[in-house]
Amino acid sequence: MSGVDLSAVAALLANLEAGDHSTPAAGWLGADPVTPDTLELSDALLAIEAARRMGMVPHLQAAKASSAKAIRKAAAKAMHSLVASGVDVPEAPKSGGGWSMGAEQRDVPLPVGLIGLPQGD
Repeated sequence: MSGVDLSAVAALLANLEAGDHSTPAAGWLGADPVTPDTLELSDALLAIEAARRMGMVPHLQAAKASSAKAIRKAAAKAMHSLVASGVDVPEAPKSGGGWSMGAEQRDVPLPVGLIGLPQGD
């Protein structure tokens, strides 16, 4: 990703390997997958790049549901990168919300043959 400092990603990965979760990005990566909306944009992009390098698909799928467009785009690029490199990415669970129309009752009139031109009245 072009907007992320690779030395910062390397430092974050080293901190995670050492078990240090003091930074916001490391805390997001160490916790259960949730949207990174509470993080600042730079921290979120850093965490997404680290999640891509670590192959953390659930975190990337959660980031794709973010309200910030830049975070969603970065997560989508990271997911695409993983898929292109051959990582098996399961389909994201769909939310239960939504609606459907249900069955519709239709009344089809019987066919009528006209013997002449229809009357105007």
